[in-house]
Amino acid sequence: MANIRDQCSWVHMHEPEKATQKSRDLARIAVAKARLLQPLHRRMVRVEKSALVIGGGLSGMIAALGLANQGFDVYLVEKEKKLGGNLREIHYMLNYLLTGERPQNELLRLTGEIEENSRIHLFTDAVIENIDGTIGNFKTRISAQGETTEVTHGVVIVATGAKEYKPKEYLYGQERQVMTQRELELQLAPEEACWRRKMVAVRRPWS
Repeated sequence: MANIRDQCSWVHMHEPEKATQKSRDLARIAVAKARLLQPLHRRMVRVEKSALVIGGGLSGMIAALGLANQGFDVYLVEKEKKLGGNLREIHYMLNYLLTGERPQNELLRLTGEIEENSRIHLFTDAVIENIDGTIGNFKTRISAQGETTEVTHGVVIVATGAKEYKPKEYLYGQERQVMTQRELELQLAPEEACWRRKMVAVRRPWS
């Protein structure tokens, strides 16, 4: 392709002679490149019919279950000791999910299904040390709880989640009454989440 319109006629509209010379140069460049082109050929590659899912939050859990229920082996890697990610700290924000279920009840259901599914190989408190390979054929080394495991898989799903935005405005960090939605939820959360409230109290700058 020789882009005469964008790279010549538009940008050099006040220099028609120079634009014409540049157009000729672009055409010669395109022809020279075309002489070196080689046809693309389809080739068959063996694909490992298993998947690596990085992140054991809501997205990662649903992805793992979806693949496992279709008959594929899944290696689910979570850096924390428990599954759930941000969902573990959501008690009231969503109130009820689209299914009509409470967030924490849904979390218990999902973790239960994952632990009972024989096709999902769960690694918690884990770190991915290395990923090698190419499309359809990957090898990954996973370190979890003092043991290292190498797995083979055909695809990778990255579901590492997100972090809550900590504002620099609205007097956040200066006034005790100004807090994020998740911090408010932790203040209202049931007693089983009280350890999280203590951690937040330690991190908050005005405590």
